[in-house]
Amino acid sequence: MRPRNLLPTLLLALPLCAQELDRLAPNDAYSTQATPRPSPPAPTPRPTPALTPGRANLDVDFSPSQAPRPTPTPVDEPGAPATEPQGFTITLKNFGPVALPAGAVAEYRVYFRRHLRDGDRGTLPALDRLDGRQVLGALAPGESFSFQSPVMDVPRATRRGNIYYYSDGTRTPYKAGAYGAWLRVTQGDKLIYERRDPMDVQPDGKW
Repeated sequence: MRPRNLLPTLLLALPLCAQELDRLAPNDAYSTQATPRPSPPAPTPRPTPALTPGRANLDVDFSPSQAPRPTPTPVDEPGAPATEPQGFTITLKNFGPVALPAGAVAEYRVYFRRHLRDGDRGTLPALDRLDGRQVLGALAPGESFSFQSPVMDVPRATRRGNIYYYSDGTRTPYKAGAYGAWLRVTQGDKLIYERRDPMDVQPDGKW
């Protein structure tokens, strides 16, 4: 049997193949390219928190301070001082976002724990108080201002274990001295900041 001549059939099919390729070309070109992904939305900036009307974004630190002694002599040694002056370093910081104008007034009360005598066992030491006032200059956001409170002479104690020993022979678990503070900042007749630390320095909360 003579082989069949397929050339005419192929020649007739060529135009059909070309048309099919033209039809598929756009789809093929599209399928070989990576589909672009949409860009993520830009993060929305967080708005600055609104301040409570009439309040300032301040913070305060009360650090007990005392006059340095050349040598910390135990209270039960001959000639050892029975008392020492103590007070507070008060530091105000403005956290912004606005400046604190000059002229604000910081009124404060600093509290000192009394010496608990042997006859007072079973009770908590009472507190003594000193008051003060400080006029503040302008405080830009991020700036701090420190000042010293008045000082009080308090009984010295030497700690041994969990007990404090005093020069009069008293032994208690409580240390006399700087205990806490309460501060209020006013601008004109408006209270713009207040802090009490610890809260029990004035349990009734009355200034």
